[in-house]
Amino acid sequence: MDNAFWDSTSPGNVNAMLSVVLMAPIYSYITGLDLTWVFKLVYPLTFALVPPLGLYHVFRRQVEAKSAFLACFFFVSFIIFYAEMASLARQEIAELFLVLLIMLMVARNIPRTTNFTLFVVFGASLAISHYGTSYIYLLALIAVWLYMTLSSIAATRGDTMLNRSRTAVGGRDHQAEAP
Repeated sequence: MDNAFWDSTSPGNVNAMLSVVLMAPIYSYITGLDLTWVFKLVYPLTFALVPPLGLYHVFRRQVEAKSAFLACFFFVSFIIFYAEMASLARQEIAELFLVLLIMLMVARNIPRTTNFTLFVVFGASLAISHYGTSYIYLLALIAVWLYMTLSSIAATRGDTMLNRSRTAVGGRDHQAEAP
């Protein structure tokens, strides 16, 4: 950090995580804090904003306020949140970007081009922050896309395939109930 130069040839997988290698020194330079305090103070405080601001906003769009609060409390009550995450700087930042992506998905008042631009920026930031989190997110996106595509196909065929799958898992056949 003394030379303000990132050596990308240094061995190790942490050197590829730009949330640790580049973002932390930039925070240190901007705030005037020692790099150690950036990891001990700035990153955990940033991650601490994820449940009350990010997750609550997302949950509040889906359920009433009390349930959204309890969902955030459930997230925070895991020992991993307050014991282990403080030492996992790159995952803290990745989860912040993950919540920002989810917030974009439920946002209704953002113009389409702005939403797309932010989606690309946050998605790229997630990928360079923590590879594992980005792989899980990508698999979830593929699963949702596949489900939506199959549901769309089922709807165009008159719901017969969808009703058969619902009946197979214990649901009711909605066409059979029609008067």
